[in-house]
Amino acid sequence: MLKRTLPLALTVFVGFLIVFEYFVDIPALHSAGSAITGWMPLIQSFAVVTGTINLIAVHGHSVRTKRQGWYYSLVLFVFLAATVIVGLGQGTTVPAYRFLYDKILIPCSSTMAGMTAFFIASASYRAFRATNTDSALLLISAGLVMLGRVPIGEFVSVKMPDVAQWIMDIPSMAGQRVFLVCAGIGYISLCLRTIVGINRTHLSGNE
Repeated sequence: MLKRTLPLALTVFVGFLIVFEYFVDIPALHSAGSAITGWMPLIQSFAVVTGTINLIAVHGHSVRTKRQGWYYSLVLFVFLAATVIVGLGQGTTVPAYRFLYDKILIPCSSTMAGMTAFFIASASYRAFRATNTDSALLLISAGLVMLGRVPIGEFVSVKMPDVAQWIMDIPSMAGQRVFLVCAGIGYISLCLRTIVGINRTHLSGNE
């Protein structure tokens, strides 16, 4: 019981303290809020450690039980150990560490970004099929924007860049702001649910 009650009480206390510190002009609250904010790097460091431990536990179980794709977990362990040993033993500026970062991490990140581009292209192909009025408007708008962004668009019409810019500044920006407002409301709702103790998913490991 204490394992769930104490973290929940700390979450409620710190959450309301930070909120009140932002809206209420009380020197004591400002001092407490600044102190808690200063602890964030330390908390993030502990989060990195606990995340690494969880990573080792999950992938270690995969290796022990020889689940499908367990050799990928083994490769992860090898490079995790190599990165930690080289980074802690020789620093992050030695050629060995730069090799691990520049020749392995960056290419893998680029590969993931490239795969994301293919997924986006696939989703765009499905969305741009003019099966109804909405998809037809989306297809026309996308075509006008693409024509306005490339030199060939000026050969079609000298007004094409202005049309593309208008679509980006007015309809597209309006839609983006709707998503940003909705995302902001959802984020505020999640924070309030966590602060008052309704959302307890972060305590699931203490059950």
